[in-house]
Amino acid sequence: MRAYYWAEGNTPVEWNSAPTMNVEQQDNGYGQSVYVIDIPSIYNMVIFQNGSKQTVDINTNSQSTNYFDAGESNGKHNVGTW
Repeated sequence: MRAYYWAEGNTPVEWNSAPTMNVEQQDNGYGQSVYVIDIPSIYNMVIFQNGSKQTVDINTNSQSTNYFDAGESNGKHNVGTW
């Protein structure tokens, strides 16, 4: 899985030019998989992509937030927060 991130209003024309990082899967101790990334606070937008599947554009508001998969719609996975 990879995460692409950018500052709102600066969406890259080519995704290959967007800052990206590999996201590693971890176990949260309850048998559930979690993914943890640290994005510099100057960036507030992120998508997660795993092959041909990806999330919608997520606005983090440059804050630490937890997201979960809220189901697929129009070919992209929506997210919810907790």
